[in-house]
Amino acid sequence: WGFVGYHLLRRKLWSIKPPKTPAVLVGRRFDFGYLLFLWAARTLAARLAAVLKASGVVPVPPERRRRTPPRTPAPWPRATSADPTP
Repeated sequence: WGFVGYHLLRRKLWSIKPPKTPAVLVGRRFDFGYLLFLWAARTLAARLAAVLKASGVVPVPPERRRRTPPRTPAPWPRATSADPTP
């Protein structure tokens, strides 16, 4: 911050434009929204895992876990290609 402060003082006292601040002095730019979301997701996942473990819930084995929703019959009859109605 000394670099920036020195040049701001020069601009205030002698109206000299400061040079562009090198990126090394400013630091890297962070996506704070993403970092906050990532922190919250990790924290909540850890808390949920601890609560589930303490409650005695047994996780479903991966081979029995359903990857797609179950097939449910449609509330109306399905149209077939042999249907004579236009």
